[in-house]
Amino acid sequence: MEGEQECLVFAVNGERFEVPNIDPSTTLPQFLRSHTRFKSVKLGCGDGFHASQCGFCTPGICMSLYSSLIDAENRTTRPAPLPGFSRLTASEAEKAIAGNLCQCTGYRPIADAC
Repeated sequence: MEGEQECLVFAVNGERFEVPNIDPSTTLPQFLRSHTRFKSVKLGCGDGFHASQCGFCTPGICMSLYSSLIDAENRTTRPAPLPGFSRLTASEAEKAIAGNLCQCTGYRPIADAC
């Protein structure tokens, strides 16, 4: 009908929201943080599924891999690797990051890069 204002209507955790005149580029986390009591929402990667990392897990993964690389280099029972390689095995790299949570790319690209 002419003159009526359209309104976005949705529910979060059973709570109803009616939002008039919302900027179409507003993300759900932006809206929730600024207009509701839900302040701790996290935007995943912001680029879509299977996108580049958001960075949330990167520090923990880097520290886990670094520690494992150092441990592997300090082992004297393994033969010296080819130049540019490490004594750390792919299996050990995977185990090193198993305790870190990544919701963006998963662990395969990260372990492969290591």
